[in-house]
Amino acid sequence: MGERMSKVADSATVEQTKLIWLRDVEREERTTGQKLRDLEAYLRLAHPDLLAFAERVWQDKTDALNWLGNPHAELDGAIPAAILDGEGGKGRVENVLAALEYGFPV
Repeated sequence: MGERMSKVADSATVEQTKLIWLRDVEREERTTGQKLRDLEAYLRLAHPDLLAFAERVWQDKTDALNWLGNPHAELDGAIPAAILDGEGGKGRVENVLAALEYGFPV
């Protein structure tokens, strides 16, 4: 029972950090640094493997977070981090990162 409750709490924490970040995207008064910190908190909880992949591709945490937090043409103008939880979204983001890693034009 304790493990199940922990998973529920973890899910709530992940969802809460995602909502904080998504709210920040819309709020112009938040600084870029604040938005990146909230995005990083969400990704570290929900998608740590993808964040590590992006950091490896960009060779810089800030550059990786900037890429994950801004619209990308190869994703039909979607923000990579915003589509991760949708159907096929994480795979699409990973494909673009892989193309970048191997030097393909994107």
